[in-house]
Order: sequence, then C-alpha cells, then structure tokens
Amino acid sequence: MLRRLPSCINPARLPSLCYLDLLVEDIDEADLRAVGGLPQLRRLDLQATVATWSSSSSGSTATVVIAGDGFFQKLRRCSFSGWMVQFVVNEDSACVSFSLWKGKQQGALAAFGSSTEDESSSRSVPPPVMPNLQYLEFHVPVRALYKDGNDSCHSLGLHCLPSLRNVTVYVDCEGASPDEVEKAEAELRHAAQLHPNSLGLYLERLNVGKMMRHSTDQIGDQVHTDALLTQSKVSSAGDEVIATELGAHPNSAFKSVGR
Repeated sequence: MLRRLPSCINPARLPSLCYLDLLVEDIDEADLRAVGGLPQLRRLDLQATVATWSSSSSGSTATVVIAGDGFFQKLRRCSFSGWMVQFVVNEDSACVSFSLWKGKQQGALAAFGSSTEDESSSRSVPPPVMPNLQYLEFHVPVRALYKDGNDSCHSLGLHCLPSLRNVTVYVDCEGASPDEVEKAEAELRHAAQLHPNSLGLYLERLNVGKMMRHSTDQIGDQVHTDALLTQSKVSSAGDEVIATELGAHPNSAFKSVGR
C-alpha cells in the first residue's frame, strides 16, 4: 500500500506504460494529472485503502479539470475500487471536472454537491473525456451519499464518456436503509439508460449484513440475511435482472448479460 502516488509515475518517465495497478491511501489533483497524462495507458486499476463510511470519518477527494488536452486519451478499461466518480460539464461547456471521492461523509458535499443538474436535462454537448474508455468500475457508499438528504447518483456525468459500454458499480450498504439502497440502484439504472450507448450495468451489493432494517434504525441494527448479488443489463428495451449467489466473480457474472 502507498500513502500517495510515487513521483516516478509521470508521463516523462513512463511514456510507454500501458497498465497501472495501485493501492493508495490518498490522491490529489497533481496525482490525477500525472496518471491521466500517461500517453499509452490503456488499463488503470486504482484501489483505495479500506474505508469506513461512518459520519465520524473524514473524506478524501480529488478533482481535475479536463479540457481535451490529452488526459486519459487511450484508456479503455478503468477500475476505481473504493472510489466514487463524477464528471461535471463546466458552465461554458469547454471543459469537464473529473472528481474522485473516497466515500466518507465530509467529502460528499465538497466533491459531489456542486452539480444539481440531472443528466436527462443536460442539453450541452460535453467535450470528449476518456474518449476510448469502454469499461468503468467504481463504488457508491450509499449512507454517506444520502446522509441528511444530500446528493444522489443522478449527476454522475457518465454521458461525458462517449465510448463507454459497460459499468460495474459496487453499492456499499453499510449503515444505509433498504430504501436508500434501492434509490441508489434505481438512479444508477436511470443514468445507464440515458447514456447514448444504453450501458450494460452490473450492480453488486457490499456489506448487506450491515444495512439498517428501517430508515429510522441505528447503524448497529443490522440485517443478517443470505444476500444475493443483483446484476442488471440495462438497454432501451428495459431492465433485465439476473440474481447470482453471493461470492460470484463480477466478471464471470457480467459475461452472462454482457453485449
């Protein structure tokens, strides 16, 4: 595990790097620019250290403005394990702000409260971001995201990724109510449907046993069930839901509903 991105990871020193897999504790704008500037990078697996989504924890966020100047130009597959993502088209539609949030309560509003626009209401054509990205994977910490009625999955900005085809989302249920989890999943399905490519969406629930029984319960009042993973193939024809046993590998399960 690394506390920060090593200084040796930059476009000047690694001009031919195609695959990067890192476990980091924190990341900032300079780190995102260094990784995004790797000219031959085709696959990125950026893993965050294990976080607890409780309100007592501090958040980690990083935002970089992409203006079509060469960032992530050849990236085809990207996994942000432990991170939530958001792409926001700036008011002049000339650039896009790309944010990563390591799902803790204090970081939610700072990173993801700046955009109130639903993707369905966006009329501007965003500049190309990660123009060759076909597969994206990230986390959604439901309790931290919906705490006190703030934020949602409506404005993730997936429409800024023109080549995107498939998305895997790990829905973290710890401390969240069943209603909140279902709301998050419904919003994610809606975002996938709105994408011009009718995205293939795979949803996996994490920490189901730590979900609250009701919206008014305390976090310690947990549900103890044999959880099922739910994967969804979203298309213009509607939702197709297939359940698999807990523990099934996401990639193997996804293949059964992929394009």
